[in-house]
Amino acid sequence: MDLTQYMSEDLVALNVDLHTGEEVLEYLASMVERAGVGPDAISLTTTLMEREKLGSTGVGHSLAIPHVHIDIDRITVGFLRTIDEIDFQAIDGKPCQLFFLVISSRDDKRAYLNALASIATRAKHKDILEELREAGSPEEVLSILKG
Repeated sequence: MDLTQYMSEDLVALNVDLHTGEEVLEYLASMVERAGVGPDAISLTTTLMEREKLGSTGVGHSLAIPHVHIDIDRITVGFLRTIDEIDFQAIDGKPCQLFFLVISSRDDKRAYLNALASIATRAKHKDILEELREAGSPEEVLSILKG
């Protein structure tokens, strides 16, 4: 799956100075709101925090994939890289620095699962994660993800 079909440069942020998981979720939600592709940041942040209470979306290798189903027209994927690693309660116990946000319609579970699987597949390749850590621009991130 080409994740970039659900992304734009407005949905990529690099070297953001955040220090907590809540700040990460707030930033991702505000990025979606600014891009005009989702709900207001406050309601999306609340939904993301409720999802995290069910279990961390930190999947290991410094990567987290916060994801939710909401009332939205089409799947949206965002990417955030923080300056420092952040404790996100990842399954490997290590902090996270790379965050993919996946939001989708409650009705489009296939695209949602495909997006999560696509990110997980890329995460198995340490060279791709390293490229994402070193990317200098949103354009470069999209190019890496396009493969």
